Amino acid sequence: MAATVAAQGYFGPLSVDSMLTTSGDLVPVLEVNARVPPGLIALTLGAPLRMAFVRVRHDDFFERLVNALAEEKQLAVDGRPGILPPAASTLVPPRGWLFYAVFGQVEPQLPDILVNADLLPVN
Repeated sequence: MAATVAAQGYFGPLSVDSMLTTSGDLVPVLEVNARVPPGLIALTLGAPLRMAFVRVRHDDFFERLVNALAEEKQLAVDGRPGILPPAASTLVPPRGWLFYAVFGQVEPQLPDILVNADLLPVN
């Protein structure tokens, strides 16, 4: 697959998503994305990534989230424990997803932060 993509002139990060269904079937190639995969982000950060589905009420979701984390002193910056959100996106409004890493021993209260920032989690 990589050779085919390269033959088309693409160079850069490439991610292949797979899926294991609830019935146990493996879909080896679900989709191919021209992006850095979450697993590589986790290795680079040195922390596992978590995923949350969230409501996306505003176009500036990611900016509002980072600001809310900073205000709550839960943004992992300058070696401080907390949450670092390297990726977020909208699936189908109002539904979106968020990848985040947690640094330090303290478990940040992401649902509370999302509620306070008017970014409610999907139930």
